Amino acid sequence: MKNYCGKDCDACAVKEAENCPGCRQYADFGKCEIASCCRDKGHESCATCTQRPWCPTVRKSFSMHKYRREQAEAEASSSRRILENAAVMTKWTLPLFWTLLVLEITGLADTIFENTQLLPLILLGVAILLTLFHGFCLWQMGTVGERYRKAALFRILSGVLTGLAGLLSLWAGAGNLSVLFSLPGAVLGYIALYHEYNAHGEALAEADGELAEKWENLWKWTIGALIGTFLAVPVSAVLGLIGLLLLIASQLAKIVCRVLELVYLYRTAEVFRWYLDE
Repeated sequence: MKNYCGKDCDACAVKEAENCPGCRQYADFGKCEIASCCRDKGHESCATCTQRPWCPTVRKSFSMHKYRREQAEAEASSSRRILENAAVMTKWTLPLFWTLLVLEITGLADTIFENTQLLPLILLGVAILLTLFHGFCLWQMGTVGERYRKAALFRILSGVLTGLAGLLSLWAGAGNLSVLFSLPGAVLGYIALYHEYNAHGEALAEADGELAEKWENLWKWTIGALIGTFLAVPVSAVLGLIGLLLLIASQLAKIVCRVLELVYLYRTAEVFRWYLDE
C-alpha cells in the first residue's frame, strides 16, 4: 500500500523494526509532517505535488521512522518528568495556597486592629511563622526546579527582616529603626516572588503551557503595580488628581495580583493532581 511519501508500507524494511503503522494508519496526521502537508494541499501523495523536486519535507521521508522514534522517546521522557514533578507539586502547592491565604487574612486583620495593644503582636508572630513555613514549602519543591530553592531562601530572609521591622515598630521609641529592616525585607520579598512565579512557570511548561505563561505574566503585572505606586507620589505633586488616580489604580492592581496568585496556585495544584489521577 502506497503512503503519502510514495513508500510502499508492505515492502518497507523499517516498518516492523520501528513498529511504524504508516501515515495512512495514523489517526492524527499531525504526527507525520509529510502526511499533514499532503492532506492540507489536497494531494493523495507527494507524487502529484509540483513542489516535490525541491521540497525539503519530502526528503525527510528517508528518516521519518527515526524522527518518530525520537519523538516517541521525547514524549515518554516528558511524561515521566511530569509525573515525577506532579507527586511533589501536588503535595506542596495546596499547603502553599492555604499559607498565602491565611497570610493575606492576617495582614488585613493587622490593618483593621492596628490600634489595639496585644493583637498586632500576635498577628505579627503568626505572619512570621507562616512566612517561614512558606519558605519551607518552596524548599521542598526544589526537587522540581532549583529556582524554588532560591525563592525559599529569599522568602525566609524577607520574613525574618520584615518580622524584625514589625517588632521594632511596636516598640516605643524604635519605630524609625524599623525602616532599616523593612526596606531590604521588601526588596528580598519581591526577589522571592520573581523566582517563585518563574519556578511555577518552568514546572508547568510541559504540563500546561498556558498556565505557565500566566505565571510569567503575573510577575510583570506585579512589578508594574509596584512601579505605579512609586510614580504616584511625584505625579500627584505635579498633576494632583492624576497622581491620586494612579495610586488608586496601582493599589487595585496589587490586590488583583494577589488574588490571581491564589487562583493560579490552586489551578497549578489541580493540573498536577489531574496528571497523578490519570
